[in-house]
Amino acid sequence: MKLRGIGIATGLFAAAGSASAGGLFVPGSGAVSTSRAGAAVASADDGEALSVNPAGIAKTQGVKITFSATLIQYFMSFSRRGSYDPVTNPDGTTRPYNGTDYDTVENDPKPPLGIGKWQPLPVLVASWDLGGRVPGLAIAGGLYTPSGYPFRDMSQGYDFKRDVSTDTIAPPPTRYDIMTQESALLLPSIAAAYRITPDLDVGARFTAGNLKTKTQVIVWGTPANVDEDIRNDSIFTADVADGFIPTGGIGATYRIGPSIEIGANWTAPVVIKAKGTAVSFKGPSTDQSKVIGPVPDAMAKCAKGGTAEEQKACISLQLPMTAQVGGRYKFLDSAGKVIGDVELDLDWENWGKRCNFDSAHIVGSTCTSPGQFRVQIDSGLYVNDTFTQALQTNAVNLGLQDTYGVRLGGSYRIPLGENEITA
Repeated sequence: MKLRGIGIATGLFAAAGSASAGGLFVPGSGAVSTSRAGAAVASADDGEALSVNPAGIAKTQGVKITFSATLIQYFMSFSRRGSYDPVTNPDGTTRPYNGTDYDTVENDPKPPLGIGKWQPLPVLVASWDLGGRVPGLAIAGGLYTPSGYPFRDMSQGYDFKRDVSTDTIAPPPTRYDIMTQESALLLPSIAAAYRITPDLDVGARFTAGNLKTKTQVIVWGTPANVDEDIRNDSIFTADVADGFIPTGGIGATYRIGPSIEIGANWTAPVVIKAKGTAVSFKGPSTDQSKVIGPVPDAMAKCAKGGTAEEQKACISLQLPMTAQVGGRYKFLDSAGKVIGDVELDLDWENWGKRCNFDSAHIVGSTCTSPGQFRVQIDSGLYVNDTFTQALQTNAVNLGLQDTYGVRLGGSYRIPLGENEITA
């Protein structure tokens, strides 16, 4: 087994054309490929190849255990134009924040297993060449997680249940977006790679992922709450999960002489259709004769059996299809051993896929998109205990576009007895 330190990226460039917003991934998967600026589609030769390029599993000799992790923090801020609308309290007084400009809100998450605000993203993989029983064949199994940041807290410390009745605490400008979110997406996977010729390796990966996520958003609790009176808002908390998310990928590497290696990788989209429950809490000025409750089972889109305390909810989204191609040049010592390398990769991420989520097509749609969250809550409005209408299905459009990247990375290997450190 070889010991590897965290490598040093030598360069990174990414472009998103005329995007409203680019992608949301950090390049690479694990410490080595990430520290190479994601330029590893040709060089991956340990457990990180499970996600970076499964053809790299063919380079396994014996049994190899890879435990790797990336630390990531998502620096996100939101600035809303304008100022708070003038709102009068029930006793005729005004609120001290009336007319003041909106503050800039910064993401302030508290990952439960994080290091401060930094979240470790693990890669844990075992690979094996089958002891040479099938020449050229190697297999691997383990898990990884996408290089994205699964936590958000844009609430500025505002607690809707605690603060909604006060007259002094300003609600955050982000309250009609996602206030808080905690997610855990793990991608347990198996892979196999085969050396077709001494110079050509191919590989494939199958993944059965699982997701749990909890999201809070504030919405109008009273129709036409155009002055955005927080007392007339309600907060929804959705707690959903998807226990089986099938996806996969294929890859290949080809060697040209001892020093040049070419790699290519394609990954399928990760289609998430999570189901669970949603609960709501109404502001004190909402019409108490109008309450939110479950739709009749015959109208349920997510699942039957919702109650007044918990309605059924489902959220559909997608992580994008991706493709990479890269070339690697290896520096060799006098014995032909690799002592360093440099790699240039080109990549594409399909963030710009769109679903037709207009009013005529959103209900019952099975389409998913990386830039659109489809939210269905099997809730409806009750007036004097009589069901009157269902809540509308909602789609949050992030305005993302496809991204194209050029990544340059490399490494140098420092011998350390029977082991080595890669820098």
